[in-house]
Amino acid sequence: MKYKCKINNIPLELETIEDNFSKAIVRHEYAGANGSYNEDMGEKARVIKFKTWFIDDLYPKHIDFLNLLSSKNICELHHPIYGIIKGNIENVRVLHQDLINACEIEFDFIEHKKNEIDPKIYIDIVQRCAELYVQSQYNLMDILKNELSEKIPKSIIESNYDSTTDLLGQINSSISSIRNEISKIDKTVRILEGTMNRIANPANSINSLINYGTDIPGRIMNSIAKCIERYAVAWNSIISAPESFLRSFNNSVSSIESSLQEFGKYFQATKSHRMGVEASIIFKIDNENRNKRKYIEAIADSNEEEPYIFTENQLIESVNIIRNELSITKTYFKELHSSDDMGITIYDFVKRIILEYEKTYQIYIEDETPLHLICHKCNLDYKIADRLISINNFKNPNFIKGWVRVYYAG
Repeated sequence: MKYKCKINNIPLELETIEDNFSKAIVRHEYAGANGSYNEDMGEKARVIKFKTWFIDDLYPKHIDFLNLLSSKNICELHHPIYGIIKGNIENVRVLHQDLINACEIEFDFIEHKKNEIDPKIYIDIVQRCAELYVQSQYNLMDILKNELSEKIPKSIIESNYDSTTDLLGQINSSISSIRNEISKIDKTVRILEGTMNRIANPANSINSLINYGTDIPGRIMNSIAKCIERYAVAWNSIISAPESFLRSFNNSVSSIESSLQEFGKYFQATKSHRMGVEASIIFKIDNENRNKRKYIEAIADSNEEEPYIFTENQLIESVNIIRNELSITKTYFKELHSSDDMGITIYDFVKRIILEYEKTYQIYIEDETPLHLICHKCNLDYKIADRLISINNFKNPNFIKGWVRVYYAG
């Protein structure tokens, strides 16, 4: 079954849902006039057609369902897509086959009055993660400014500096403790900029959205962000395996992070948010490929090549890597709320991908059976065979035995 819903607290497992929307249009036509004058009388009552099964433990409930026909009261339907809808059951068709304690029921539900549909609004994950990244950079600059002010006068921190030369030669202070702190900053910037020189500068940089300014916090955070961005671009060649990309990207910058001493936590925070941005692009493309794949699978005899999609395990592992890095960031910066927001955003998006695309159930195969025959028995197109191999990790699809995860027939 694809969907679960309730009608007057009677549980239903729906195989198909068909929502019909139409307008009541009165056409006024006049002699000698072309066309018609259309009078919009509003929407007609919505008719929703359902197909469901009552099997095993749910089978006795089909009597309660049929008894709803004798009631003149308005029913409350919990529609799995459009929420609560009030109305009445109009037509019911019950089909008992040669199964014990099982029946198939098709029925029409007529909406009572008109309810506004509360649509599911799916965010643009790339845009949202980019916003959170930018927000985190501004927040980190403010935090860094406050932290530096404990050792360096604000007048020095907030002054404007030439980014092409070291800071130490540009400050007007002879106090050794201040000059030592500035030397540490110069060393940090040199490490970061030295790394940047080895990797090409990417086009369409997300960092161009951020005004880092020319003060000391801006110079440090700008160097960190640029360094991380170049490594992210350098590892883009393996985005076909998102968990490998994230792990390799993370490992490749670990030595830089450890060399930055007290500024390493700012590197960690920027890195974890940047991993979220890179993953959001991958997840969005994967979701688009899933929609395209559904379209191709729905067309009989389509010769169009199906796009590659990630496995459920790849998606889950990728999310876990990102959330782990964001949680490390949170230990350093409890006030950095973008860490929580980005983790939730990515988790919710991937969870929706899995729930909407990977709707499966298990069947038991007693004798060794070819995968294409299993597809046939489950009313699945043979083109889905590759996806079944992926989610079940079949070693030999011609000899399958035991428990098998299969998709619900569309």
